[in-house]
Amino acid sequence: MATSDSIESIIVLDCGSTTTRAVLIDLVDGRYRFIARGETFNTQGNPGEDLLIGVKEAVQRIENITGRTFLDDKNAFIRPDRADGRGVDAVLIVANVAQPLRLILVGLSDQVSLASARRAIRSAYAFVEHVISPESEPGERQNVGANLRVRPIEDKLDLIVLAQPEVIVLTGGIDGGPAAPLEDLVTLVTLGCSLIDSSSKPQIVYAGNAAIREQVAKIVGDMAPLNMVDNLRPNLDTENIESLNIALDDLYKQKMLASVPGFRALTDWSEAKVLTSLQALGYVMKYLAYMWGKGHNVLGVDIGGSMTTAAFVVNDEFNLVNRPDLGVSRNINHVISEAGLGNITRWLPIDMDEETALDRLLNKAVRGNSLPQTLEDLYLEQAVAREALRLTLEDGRKCWRKANTCVTLSRSEESQTPTPPSFGPEFEVIVGSGGALAHVPQHGQAVLILLDAIQPGGITTLWLDATSLAVPVGALATLHPLAATHVMEGDAFLNLGTAICPIGVASRAGEVAMRVTVTYGDKRTLDVEIAYGTLEVIPLPLGEEASLEVRPLRGFDVGAGPGKKRRIKRFVGGMMGLIIDARGRPLVLPTSPEERRAKLRQWFSGIGA
Repeated sequence: MATSDSIESIIVLDCGSTTTRAVLIDLVDGRYRFIARGETFNTQGNPGEDLLIGVKEAVQRIENITGRTFLDDKNAFIRPDRADGRGVDAVLIVANVAQPLRLILVGLSDQVSLASARRAIRSAYAFVEHVISPESEPGERQNVGANLRVRPIEDKLDLIVLAQPEVIVLTGGIDGGPAAPLEDLVTLVTLGCSLIDSSSKPQIVYAGNAAIREQVAKIVGDMAPLNMVDNLRPNLDTENIESLNIALDDLYKQKMLASVPGFRALTDWSEAKVLTSLQALGYVMKYLAYMWGKGHNVLGVDIGGSMTTAAFVVNDEFNLVNRPDLGVSRNINHVISEAGLGNITRWLPIDMDEETALDRLLNKAVRGNSLPQTLEDLYLEQAVAREALRLTLEDGRKCWRKANTCVTLSRSEESQTPTPPSFGPEFEVIVGSGGALAHVPQHGQAVLILLDAIQPGGITTLWLDATSLAVPVGALATLHPLAATHVMEGDAFLNLGTAICPIGVASRAGEVAMRVTVTYGDKRTLDVEIAYGTLEVIPLPLGEEASLEVRPLRGFDVGAGPGKKRRIKRFVGGMMGLIIDARGRPLVLPTSPEERRAKLRQWFSGIGA
């Protein structure tokens, strides 16, 4: 295995559910730089058919761009890098090409052990199909937040047998607590597993009362494979989710990824442990939080074809929320089911009846690799992206409630927008990643998706992962931190601009919400009155520095308190300049379809989208 001191060139292979990317990083004038990227759709829309075909096509595209050769006659990587430019020193793999783990979650208390299990599962590539507990009953396919009532034991056994999950997570009880209730659940799960064919038996992961591990092992016996991990709640005041998260990550690779043809060949190429895109994005957000310093919050979101992820650091604590069932192509049906078709079409600035919208969305779900053919299709895909991200962040907001800057607002009765009960902390930077954002024709469209779905408050900088480097850089950090730092600082993200987003509502549109003074580098000043309900851009060239003073009117808050002004001594212009989002928080859409479409067109025009 190569050491970081001997590595100059690295190829990171990012094998996703829809596309496979190959990214080349190389040493240039003493600094590691992004050189080229090759991207291809996965074979026939199903990467499991032949993963290596997509990998080789992506690498060959890098070869065509650079004129270098990385693969030999047997389609294996040439290593190390040769003096004539052939080969590469290291290869890294990121993969979430397989379907997520399907889980049944079994526990004693919805508010204690099961709540902790849900938090652990939210940061894994797994999906909870059913929950079984004394406080719940089996039902239809449920997301990770499902709560159900009690049913007879026979129904619970039927649920286990019919669902045939890859994993059953069993939790409950504090260490040294009562054993009988948990032993009853273990017996139930074991009986259910005994009714499943030996070739399909699920893995039981026990994350409960550590004092009865021996009894649990005796009850399960050889009826199903058993994995013991740390108790999620060793006591009522302590939560330990890391051990379960690691176990689920390992099971995903063993049960799901390992079955994908070609995956084992990829693992032989990799210089480091294979990561999922969730882990890689998490490393990037941790680095950004470290770079900005203690007390600064950062958020990264990745909207993909099959899943949507949010990784964030708030109050110096890292959290990751993943929804492997929400995406803009193959998992559109889940977005429709959970958000409702009306909440998707409300983001359309054009007239489209719901029947037409549904037909187009279902066609996209079947043909996940297809690209929008019309402007209407593009608007519809971006509407799905908004809802997928909004739904993902609903879980994330639960982790934000402890933030000192959290401001609670009630939902307007006129709003058709399902809004959370509280707004989160101000983020120093928000990074948008994934094909739905990276491939937008206009940068303003990416800005709108982020602002509409996240509804940030205060003053934040928006970055776009336009070259899809966030995940590869996160993987790079595990092997060569210096190279990851160089690429992160020099090539990874495009600055879209600084956004000013006052929290609050006015009695009517057009009222002055705040006054903004921009002082440019040449000492010129620009004073602007911002009307409530507007979305607009103040010019500031990319890379140019300026200072800013924001004076909100009474009832509006830009991070210093209602009505209190705020000064930013230095900020840097982005692609969109200075973005003013005075539409208020919560964001209210008109109830009339005609008025709503007119308002959306006004916002699109204001942002240049």
